[in-house]
Amino acid sequence: MRRPLGVLAGLVSLAAFCTPLSAAEAATAAESSTDAARCRISVAKPHLSTALKIETSAARRGCFNSALLRIRVKRAVPGADPVVKSGATRKGRITLALPCQPGTYYAVATDYRGRTSRSKAARLTCTPGSTPTPCLLYPSPSPRDPKTARLPSSA
Repeated sequence: MRRPLGVLAGLVSLAAFCTPLSAAEAATAAESSTDAARCRISVAKPHLSTALKIETSAARRGCFNSALLRIRVKRAVPGADPVVKSGATRKGRITLALPCQPGTYYAVATDYRGRTSRSKAARLTCTPGSTPTPCLLYPSPSPRDPKTARLPSSA
């Protein structure tokens, strides 16, 4: 009795695989494959903000379906790289900020539809490097100003 039921179940499942797709199912399958071709994950290299925090962001571009976007900031050290901070959203874009500690950091973004992106590594020193420091070439007063120049007297 079990053998005929097993054969019948096998034939029914084979018939289910061989049925043609309806037009709506075929259009949905084609749309999801073109969406997968256009959908990209981008992640920015960690950088130092003006508030002396490490910032990085990730985004899903060209995606029409929703998926959880997760970003992890990792510190590059010998051995397994530890996750320093992580976050997730379904909105398509996320930015993380964390307190700065000197080191080399990179970010990894995943959207849980199989797409992953990794940023370039950045060595951060946690000092404001973009502020210009004044460089004094000549002491005050200027030696080019004849009225105020201090030239040795030759008398």
